[in-house]
Amino acid sequence: MLRRKTLRSRLFWALASALAVLVVIVSIVWRLTVEPALRQAVAAHHQEVAGRAADQIQEFMDHQIAELTAATELGRLWRERPGSQKEILYRLLKLAPTVQEVRLADAGGRVVSRLARHRVYTGADLGASVEADPGFRRAVAGEVYVGDVFHGATAEPMVRVGVPIKFTATDIRGVLLAEINLKTLWDPIADLTVGRGGSAFVVDRVGRLIAHRDYSRVLLGVSLADHPAFRLARAGARDNGRVIEGGRRPSDGAGVISAFAIVPRTGWVVIIEEPEATALAGVSRVKRIATALIFVALVGSFGLSYWFSARIARPIRQLQEGAARISRGDLRHRLEITASHEIEALAREFNEMAEQLRLSREGLERKVAEKTRDLSALYALVTPLSPTGHLEETLDAALAKITEMTGADGGLIRISGPDRAEVLETSHPPSLKGALKEAAGAGRAPVGRPAAPHGRRQERRRRDPGQPPGDRVRAPPAGVLRGHLPADRDGRGERPPVHGDAASA
Repeated sequence: MLRRKTLRSRLFWALASALAVLVVIVSIVWRLTVEPALRQAVAAHHQEVAGRAADQIQEFMDHQIAELTAATELGRLWRERPGSQKEILYRLLKLAPTVQEVRLADAGGRVVSRLARHRVYTGADLGASVEADPGFRRAVAGEVYVGDVFHGATAEPMVRVGVPIKFTATDIRGVLLAEINLKTLWDPIADLTVGRGGSAFVVDRVGRLIAHRDYSRVLLGVSLADHPAFRLARAGARDNGRVIEGGRRPSDGAGVISAFAIVPRTGWVVIIEEPEATALAGVSRVKRIATALIFVALVGSFGLSYWFSARIARPIRQLQEGAARISRGDLRHRLEITASHEIEALAREFNEMAEQLRLSREGLERKVAEKTRDLSALYALVTPLSPTGHLEETLDAALAKITEMTGADGGLIRISGPDRAEVLETSHPPSLKGALKEAAGAGRAPVGRPAAPHGRRQERRRRDPGQPPGDRVRAPPAGVLRGHLPADRDGRGERPPVHGDAASA
């Protein structure tokens, strides 16, 4: 559990926040740029399919019109007799299987010849006027006419086409009207591949089906006037190629992506639609892969941030614990940190500081112990001077303590009065009394063997080799009595002069 205010938690949450911001940025970039680009790629493919289908229909109609025009020009329909004209029309039906019926009208609009595949016309059927027919009026004006789609006796879609019969570019001698079966378009449209579940179909200018994968819908004359793509095509002023996302299929309400293209000559609309689930399958797959990668990167980054924060915080916590132990007096504690960065160097400096503190503390304790021993010795010296009833016994005890504490071979205490007359004299041990008196009179130490080193002084000498061999202990003045106590271990010291009422030992 990460506490909020620890260094580790701060590092972790800082890295986590940075990663969260990065994920948000990636998501925004995906939503605003990558995903629209992928959708646009799908839409571009649908547009391409729709445009290709529209071009095929345009070529089909151009070919039909070219055949009709060629028949009027090569057969010289305007100069032939009625029998010959009928023969030319018969050959046209034979060479153009899509043409179901043809009518030949003169410039005045009177039908002079008429043939059909599934019907026989006689002379009684001729002579009718087509002057009011829109196809005749457009064709006699020199234009090629393509009429509305209608369903014939077989329920198959048909379209009327009218071409002018020209003697010259401006001399119109008649009009050739033909009914063309559009069933030929069914197979090319059905064979179009649109993704894995898409379809293509063609509707006329009012929205009725012309070609579809399901032929029965064409035969039933199903209207798709409410299809979003058709409405957009009608409102788009013949905009050749658009994509509609988020549309709904009129038949079942399923979400689809649609594209359309308009056939320029006829105004028919080629519509390509594919369910969103299949059309955007690639986009969804890329999205899932990207999401998985982001999730893996996020988990890995969180783990990395957790590991990195732990790597930084663990040695710092060890430093904190080490400082706490040293503050409690454990100066022998050492930090074992191998972090391979500045914290390891800090730990080494911390250990050196602890070692210096330990040495300083031990030196201070040693000095305190020495001072304590000195104070104890002084107290031991002073204690025998307490009144015991006999001065000589008190001085003997004090002298014994002095020689014991100083490590001297012996000592002499002489007490004299104001007239320097000797009042009391004592020595320790008694066997050295003569030598001690001689030394006191001459003012120098007697020549003899060095004093046996005292145990505590020997220990002090071993710890501090620079300590001089002789120690002088000065007793503080007490009334008129002052003591000057030289203690020389090697016999080379000199007794300083005695001033006033002093006694030497």
